[in-house]
Amino acid sequence: MSRRSAGPAALLALAACGPGQEQAAAAGAGSARAGEAAAAAVVPVPASARAAAGAGSATTPRPLFRIVGFRTPRSVLHDPEADVYLVSNVNGDPAAADDDDNGFISRIAPDGKVLDLKWIDGATDDDVLLSAPMGMALSAGQLWVADRNQVHAFDARTGKHRASYKIKQANELADIAILDGAVIVSDNGSELAGGLFRIGSSRRPAPYLAPDQPGIGHPQGLYAPGDGSLWVTSERELYRVVKGTRTAGGELPGGDLDGIAGLPGGDLLVASHDGTIFRGAPRPRPDHSLDVTWTELFTGLPAPGDIGIDARRNRVMIPLVLANALEIRELPP
Repeated sequence: MSRRSAGPAALLALAACGPGQEQAAAAGAGSARAGEAAAAAVVPVPASARAAAGAGSATTPRPLFRIVGFRTPRSVLHDPEADVYLVSNVNGDPAAADDDDNGFISRIAPDGKVLDLKWIDGATDDDVLLSAPMGMALSAGQLWVADRNQVHAFDARTGKHRASYKIKQANELADIAILDGAVIVSDNGSELAGGLFRIGSSRRPAPYLAPDQPGIGHPQGLYAPGDGSLWVTSERELYRVVKGTRTAGGELPGGDLDGIAGLPGGDLLVASHDGTIFRGAPRPRPDHSLDVTWTELFTGLPAPGDIGIDARRNRVMIPLVLANALEIRELPP
């Protein structure tokens, strides 16, 4: 199997095939009818996960709780205004040929209470075709969601659909970041290549990366730290883009990288499908490499996806794609 074929689409297809060990454990807390989302519930974090996190020592992040009953949860973010966690559920294979319109977005309280499992639901909302919601971002009262080759905008307070933008050149949209007021979306692409697209004030999607650049790969996770730059994960690599040009990059110890999030102070968290979340503070070098030492913050996770940060409570939220679960862990000060 090639590196590309083992990427996000293959992972999510595996998750959609049926319950594995982690999924079976989640089903024990509330099984689902065929084709429907399970009743979400908070369950204790397994002892193995606590051990992997150092059981909550003074210097090691500790797990708080796990919420089960999602359907291929792909991305999570904290809405600080509403003080809720939003979770995108693919509910199937995002690379499927048809638009099944069964994706949904869940609304979760910080204490783990499920406020609305299907707050935005493609199957019941006649105004939007929501088939495989992936990465999300918040901007100016709107929730932006990547969905196959479309980007949707919803009212962040009510969940009402506002607009959709089709990106004809895209194959597999993955994540979204807000950069200088514009929406940037990653396209994991075809076997040959992926790319980045920008939706600005004109609301006309256009390529963001300058053409014919080497090393673009298959962009996945996005993070905009607010200094005009953009961090991008692609297979094993993390690279930096400034004004549509790749400026620096380097490989991480793990492969099949996915979500990326930033912490106060400049550290980045990067999730890998091998079960690890890395932490480091990359700095571009003059030779376009990165000056960084990566440490393993968490290990042994069942395929972590597009992670989110709750800065108010100093937490990381981890969607576990193969476990149909969301895990909440504390971060060190």
